[in-house]
Order: sequence, then C-alpha cells, then structure tokens
Amino acid sequence: MKFVVLFFILIFLFGWLKQGNIVATDLHLANREYFRSQINLPSLWNMGGVVGLGEYAVTTLWSWPLNVFFGIVSWLGISQKWSLVLFGLIPVLGLGTLAMVRLSGWTAAAVFLINTYILLLIDGGQISLALAYGLLPLCFYLYKQALYEAKVKSILQFSAGAWLLSVFDIRIVYFLLILIFINFGYELLINHKSLFLNHIKIGLVTGIVLLALHAYWLLPALLVRKPQLPVGYDQASQVSFLTFANWKHALLLQQPHWYRNVFGQIIPPNKLFLVFPVLAILGFVLSTDKKRMGYWLAIAIVGIFLAKGNSEPGGQIYVWLFENLPGFNMFRDPTKFYFLIALGYSLLIGEVVKKYRIIALLLVAFLLYLTYPVYSGKMTGTFSEPRFKNEYRQLNSFLSGDNAFGRILWVSSKSPLGESWYQHPGLEGFRLTSQRPFSSAVVGSYETMNWLRDATYSGQLLSVAGVKYVIYPPLDPLREEMKPDQIAYHQLFQSQLENAAWAKKTYQFGQLKAIETKNNQDLFWLPAKTWFVVGSDEILSTGIDLSKEALIFAENNPETLTQINRMPRARIKLYRKNPIDAAAALLPKNSLIFPARQLKNDPDASGWWKRDSLDFLWWRD
Repeated sequence: MKFVVLFFILIFLFGWLKQGNIVATDLHLANREYFRSQINLPSLWNMGGVVGLGEYAVTTLWSWPLNVFFGIVSWLGISQKWSLVLFGLIPVLGLGTLAMVRLSGWTAAAVFLINTYILLLIDGGQISLALAYGLLPLCFYLYKQALYEAKVKSILQFSAGAWLLSVFDIRIVYFLLILIFINFGYELLINHKSLFLNHIKIGLVTGIVLLALHAYWLLPALLVRKPQLPVGYDQASQVSFLTFANWKHALLLQQPHWYRNVFGQIIPPNKLFLVFPVLAILGFVLSTDKKRMGYWLAIAIVGIFLAKGNSEPGGQIYVWLFENLPGFNMFRDPTKFYFLIALGYSLLIGEVVKKYRIIALLLVAFLLYLTYPVYSGKMTGTFSEPRFKNEYRQLNSFLSGDNAFGRILWVSSKSPLGESWYQHPGLEGFRLTSQRPFSSAVVGSYETMNWLRDATYSGQLLSVAGVKYVIYPPLDPLREEMKPDQIAYHQLFQSQLENAAWAKKTYQFGQLKAIETKNNQDLFWLPAKTWFVVGSDEILSTGIDLSKEALIFAENNPETLTQINRMPRARIKLYRKNPIDAAAALLPKNSLIFPARQLKNDPDASGWWKRDSLDFLWWRD
C-alpha cells in the first residue's frame, strides 16, 4: 500500500506540474507585486484580492503569517506555481501521510488523501484549508502523545501544531476541539479514566500560546472593533442555502459537487462509493481493539450527521447548534464536517486491510476509478489546463502598462487568470449587489447585475467607485453547460455593456473584452459639497453628480445626523421628507427603541423575525 500512496502522490504532482499556471475559482493568478505586498505589518483593513473597495479584515487576519511566508517565497524569486507545489500540495500530502501512517498505516493514508473531498479542496484552490486538512490528524496524534506523557516538550509540540493549524484555517481548530472533547468523554465512559489534570495542563499551555501568537490581531480587534462575521453569515437561512450534501452523500464520503465543482450543481450519490462505509464498518467489526476503533466510528457518525447540514433526518439539530453553540456559526457550509468523516473512515478501513490483505486490491481498484477525472483531465480547477490563458496573458500585459489608478469590475466574479495589481484593485460584481446603493439600482431580484445596464446613475456609481474597466469573462466550457440560450444571453449582455452610456472604449483580446469607462475617480478624492440626506436613496436618480456632491444618508444609522457638527460646510437635504423627520434623525440612540434587536433571523414562537441588507433585493421584490 506504501507504493500505492506514493503512486497517487506522483499523479497529483504531475497533474499540477504539467499546468502552465495553477489557478482555480478560489486561487487566482497573482504576480510578484501582489505577493510582495503581503510582506507587511498586519492591517485591520484590506483592499487586495477581490475586495478592491476595502473591508474590515480582522475575520481573516489569523492567516497573516502564512501570507507573509508566501510573500517572502516570492521575494526569493520562486514563482507562484512552484511555491504552491513546494509549500502547498507537498505539505498537504506529506503531513497527511505522516500522521495517518503513525495513527494506523499506509492504507489509512491512502483513504485520507484520496477521496472526493480533499481532491476538490485542492482542485478548487482552497490550499490553506487543504493544509489544515493534512495537519489535523497530526495535531490529534500530538495531543494523544501529550496527554499520556504530560511532559513540557510534548505539550509544546501540540501547542505548536495547534497554532499552525489556526494559521492555515482557524475554523479547523474547532474540529480539533471536537476530537478532544469526544475523546475525553469516550475515555471516561469506556476506559473509566479522564486524565483530567493532564487535560488542564494541555489546555492552559495551548491557550496561552494561541492567545500570545494571535495577540497581534486579537488585541486591536477587541479594543477597536470586535471580530464579527460578514453580513448574513450568522443567519440560519444561510445553512439552508449552503446545505448541498444529504445523508447519502455524507455516508458515501462523496463530495456533492464531484467532480466539476460547480456551485449548486449537485451530483446524485454514486452507489460505487459504498466501498467506503462498508469497509469502515468491517474495520470496526474485525478490529481486535474495538475500544479504540469505537472512538473513530463515533467520529465518523458525528461527521456524517453534521455534514448533511439541515437536511433530514434531524436537520433542526444542526440549525439549533448553529444558533446556540458558540463558534458553530463559522460552519455555514456543513461539508466542512467531511474532515471528520474522512478521518474516521481512513482509520477504520486501515483495520480491514491489516486483517485481510486481499481487500487492498479492491481498494486500489476503487481509488483508481475514483481518481479517473484527475488523471484524465476532466477536472475544472488546479488539475486542469486553464482556459483562455492566451487572452488573459494579453489582458494582464495591457493592464500592467496602464499606470493610472482605476479599479476593475468583474461581472459577476473574477476570473482565476485575472491578476491583482496595486493600481488596478479587483471588484466582484456579486459582492456589490449586497451593498447599497448598488443593490438599490438593481431591477427585480433575478438578474442582479442589470444595474450596469438599466440604472440611470450606473455611470455615477462606477465613477465614484473608481472603476476604470468592466470585464465580463467569456463562458468556461468546462464549468458551464453551454446551452444555446446561455450563450445567446452572454453575447447580448456583453453587447449591452459595450453600448452603455458609461462605456468609452472596448479593448478586445481574443474572446475576452475589457470595457473602459468614461471617467473614474482616483484612489483618494474630495467632493466639493457634502449633504446629509434625510430620505431614501431614490435621490440618486435625480441627476446629482456624485463626484461633486457626497451624500450621507442620515437615517441609515442612529445619531448619524449629529455628525454634521463636525463638518461645518455640510448641509441637510430633505428628499420627500419634512423638518420633523430631520429632527427625529437627531434623537440620541438611547432614546430610541429597536424591537428587531430582540428578534432572531428566523421565525420563532412569536411569529416575528428580522432580516438585514443581505436580503434587501428579495424583500423589496
């Protein structure tokens, strides 16, 4: 089985090395300018990548050491492709193999590293999450070692592993806690020993290490603005939106998007994947150490139940955990719990092969079948050749020669081959439509990018957002269905964008086009007038020149209008309102009652609930 694992590792490496660029939906092409910008002090504000308007970045600042590391690698002259191979894929495979061999053997390593979940993580470009996947079992191994030895060295080794896990993806520390918590309860019930004092020692030391090494962002966040999830991320309705796997997918260890990895396109469960649960159950039945294997069976069962999200049976339990268990709302996407299924199944299946070597042949044959899309070139991300690479090479060369500031608006999401430039920050259209005033300019609720075509003030919005180029990427034949009506719509919308009132010139690079806007503001600019508007954002359609007149909507937040005392030249503009409305906007926050603060995001026994700006379009429609 050792040679089987090494053979598949070579397949994965070859799949990456044969590509000119390694890109995917969540892994964009980045030039050295972008990488070197990562060698910097941690900042609570970020406008890199696809958030060109900037955002409060504390919720992802735990990854700052990893960003700095890749920045240094680029500074040393190592290309993005080789940095991903040497410090991405190889560590994922190496860490996973090392841990699983120590915990069980080479068979466990094969199953852990060759399943649809980890393959799609890598192919989708979620490299930091894949690194956490590879490191999690090693962290558990170090925890067990520290638990029984209770030596300073072993506890510090575990602490270092937990910190590195938190740098790769802080959410996966939650899974490590689940493994430890279940292990504590299992040992107490089955073996009647808790090693409580050792747990306290490990917890104190690891807690101090994590807090100290993450203090660079925790302290500023707690003193300035507490960490919080983006708008809507704490809504239980998001679980429904992102629950893709049912209990059959979870039981079969089949990622619901396998293998095209297109959001929302769910693949029916494949009965051949019964190999995994059948061998896992046999592993428990045939094991001579049922107490140890019983723990991993429990882990797999917990993973299966949680990975199906709020789908039946027992879907409301996940929703309850999401709303009430601290930290659980980090898992809007329940498929993250495939971590636990893969870990449990791997160790259980390892027991079968130890007992009956002949089963290894069946397993190898199945793994060859499972990985067929990888070595046959059917994948759509990092394991596939990027589409339109010549067109994007020309585009990136064109943009690198434009030294004037101007953002790039990608409709509706950025292409993986689009590079990031300091002078040309990227914006993704679908992110803008959840923010006003962009959402206010959308007509209807289905075609959310139509504000570029239909809103009378779309050119104004593009100008004040500093957008210089609008790019509508060509359809990807590997990820799109390429139906005639889909192709016709793409061509029609492209034509409408090129002929919009705000469009100045179209630059063509093969099938790829970049539309230059007539004007855009610089990175920093000052309007001549500032108005505090008491009224709705319908005022935007009255012909106001937003580059000369800044609008602050006073009724968006309590006490906003009181800030006018700090801006002597600002004035109040009433739009379909009267002076009494302006007076009401001056009331102090503590004099106002907001019933919605007491409500949940979903209906409860009272029959009332609340929503936020994420659902603005849906509610308006």
